[in-house]
Amino acid sequence: MELREYKELEVFHSASRAREVYLDLVKEATKELLFIFPTPSAFSCQHKIGAIGLAEKAATERNVEVRILMPANKLIDKKAENLNYPHKIVIRYIKQLSGVKPQYW
Repeated sequence: MELREYKELEVFHSASRAREVYLDLVKEATKELLFIFPTPSAFSCQHKIGAIGLAEKAATERNVEVRILMPANKLIDKKAENLNYPHKIVIRYIKQLSGVKPQYW
């Protein structure tokens, strides 16, 4: 896949349009996907909107490397453990930043 070249800046006036474009980018990945989630809730939100499922599909069907960086959390760890498709989905844990509040879609 060739990289998209944008000549104009697109401003999204609705969250649904931004989510649609974001999920399309995850669907189109051919080499790697890198996710950085500041809170366990951020991972959970991405899981709910389907981004994590699309990333898992990319890893299994198109051999895309998926890397996730997020704070450890007992409840989220169980979801994350199920994603560990051999050598294609790598999850690394970081210390959660204090004062970070999740934004919901």
